[in-house]
This record gives sequence, C-alpha cells and structure tokens, in this order.
Amino acid sequence: MNRDHSGVSITTIARQLHTTASTVSRALSGQPGVGRKKAQEIIAYAESIGYRPTPYYNKRSNCLAMIFPDQELSVDDQFQRGLIYAAERYASKTGRFLFVNFVDPAHQALPELLRERRVDGVLLASYPPPQFVEQIHRHGLPVVAIEDFTQRLCCDCVISNPQPGGVELIRRLIAAGHRRFAFVVTNRTFPMLNRRFQVMEEVLAFAGLRVPESYWLENVKNTMVAGAEAVKQLLALPERPDAIVFANDLIASGGVLELLKSGVAIPQQISVAGFDNLEIGEVLTPPLTSVELHLDAVVRAAIDRLAELIAADNHSDHYTQIEIKSSLIWRQTCRG
Repeated sequence: MNRDHSGVSITTIARQLHTTASTVSRALSGQPGVGRKKAQEIIAYAESIGYRPTPYYNKRSNCLAMIFPDQELSVDDQFQRGLIYAAERYASKTGRFLFVNFVDPAHQALPELLRERRVDGVLLASYPPPQFVEQIHRHGLPVVAIEDFTQRLCCDCVISNPQPGGVELIRRLIAAGHRRFAFVVTNRTFPMLNRRFQVMEEVLAFAGLRVPESYWLENVKNTMVAGAEAVKQLLALPERPDAIVFANDLIASGGVLELLKSGVAIPQQISVAGFDNLEIGEVLTPPLTSVELHLDAVVRAAIDRLAELIAADNHSDHYTQIEIKSSLIWRQTCRG
C-alpha cells in the first residue's frame, strides 16, 4: 500500500471521502475515469494531509497473486497443483508474473503482498471465505475466483460446468443397462465437487433411479489408497453396484486396481468413471472413462477476466459468472 511518513494510505483516503481505492489512485495519478470535480476533491484532500504517493504504484506491476486457503478443507492437492501450473504457464504467455500464496483463513490480515499492492489483481481458489474477498475489495484490488460462485463470494468467478459431460456419462451408462450406481466423493463442501454429483443425481432421478445411502461414500481422502478402500467397502455390500463414479481420476485409479485385484471384470461386471481426465487414467488397463473439466480453459478465462478488470480500473457491484463446459472422454472402463 502507498504510504508516506505519516502512514496515510490510499485506502484511508478512500474511506474518508466515501469512494473506492481505485478511484483515489486514478485521481492522484491523473488517469481517466474520474469526474473533474471528484478528482479535484481527492487531490485537495490528499494535499491537505500531506499525502504523496510513491512512484512505484503509479504504474502496473504486471504481477498477479494466486491465493489458496491453507486449511484441512483443501484436500485435493493434485487439483491445486494443476491450477498453479496452468496459471503460471498462461500468466507467462501474457507477459505477467504469478505469485502463489497459501493463506491461513483464520488470520485476519491480508498477505503483505496484497496489503502493499505489489500485484495488479488476485486469483482465488479452493473455497476461500467470503470475508477474505471483502478484505481484498477494501484494498481496491480486482479479484476473480476459480471454481466458485458469485452468489457466495461477491466477486467475478469462473467455474467448470460438469453438466454436459456428467449427463452424457450417466445417460450412456443407463442405456447400457446399469441400474445400481455408487458415488465415491471427497468433500462436497466445495461448490465444484458438489455440483458434479448433483447433476448426476438429477439425471438418475429423472430416470426413476435412486442412489441408496450405502452406495454414497463421502469424505474419502484424495489418494489411490482411499479409492481402493472405498471399493473394498462397496464390494462387501450384499448387492454390489454395477457402476461406480469417483470424484476424480486419482481416486478412481486406486478403485480400478482394487477391482482387478478382487477379480472383478471391468467393465463387464462393474463400470468405472472419474473426473478431471488425468494422465494416470489413460495409462490404466483398461483406460479410465473420465469427465474432462477443461482446467486450462477455466484458468485462462479467469486470468483474461482479471486482466479486463485491471484494465477497467473501476469497482462494480455487478459480478460476472463464467462457465466452461465439460465433455466426456469415453474409454474401456465403461461398457455401452
């Protein structure tokens, strides 16, 4: 944040004049987008209190921050790594540098990187608390959340839409004669994950099918071992499922290996599918059916939207929800 020897900041001036930090910044740097009268008021007030902006903040840093809550809730480390890789690669292509931070959501203060406005904008991921977004808004930084909803966070969001791929998966399995569906889930608190299974439940309900409680395995850890343990539990039921859909391909891969170890024929006896279309699914025998969520496209859309907000340099209470359609990658772990 810009400070002189008195410790006054742009945010302080904005609060005193009942405006936004971005408006104060534009007025003090002579940028367009602020009415003449308002700009004069801001400049006069800044001069009256002896505020002088430091030269660094009169220009863009061409840097973005990518923030993850550092909490037990964030169980999908592989998904986080995929987000970071996609964001770093695309940020580099667009001439920007990406800072990655893991933040304790219980800690009230923003990271110094954000408080000092050493970045032009912020990408959020992995279910951040709404209060964190509010703090970022108060510091006048544009923010876009990945795999979340504007209604929850009050900021622009980009999310993968699991409906096209998920609906096609369930319909094809039903058409092939499957009737006993089991779901292996990590943490449905995450909007993106909950939405995947809601979509599939709705398709099953429309077909007159219901998932018994014993076929729902939730809060499964994000490991291949956990996938294998989930399959053991399902195989021990009096009536086995004839199709298992896993929260992601990593867990599904462990499930496939356990089914084969137990002598279950895939897909003749049980069909298996996952989400994310990870490379591990392609090298399994048989190769894994998966719903491709197009993570790279989600990240690109988020960075592009953030760049638009940075260029516009103005705060609005109207937020944009962007959705990227999923697609089904049908392979040999499913029959039909």
